[in-house]
Amino acid sequence: MNERIKELLDEAQGSIDPMQQDANVFEKFAELIVKECAGIAAIYSEEGVEFNCGDAIKEHFGVEE
Repeated sequence: MNERIKELLDEAQGSIDPMQQDANVFEKFAELIVKECAGIAAIYSEEGVEFNCGDAIKEHFGVEE
């Protein structure tokens, strides 16, 4: 697992009440990933350069096809 994904999972787990952790941690983890992806897309769109957002996100998270 990519280090950044591990960090986001740790953040999600730490922000949830342990008594309600099971379902909520997955929701929080997904929310953090979406926010991270949106941030990547925003950075690239501000540069005004034509790019493949999907490739940039995969590279950021270390995901290979």
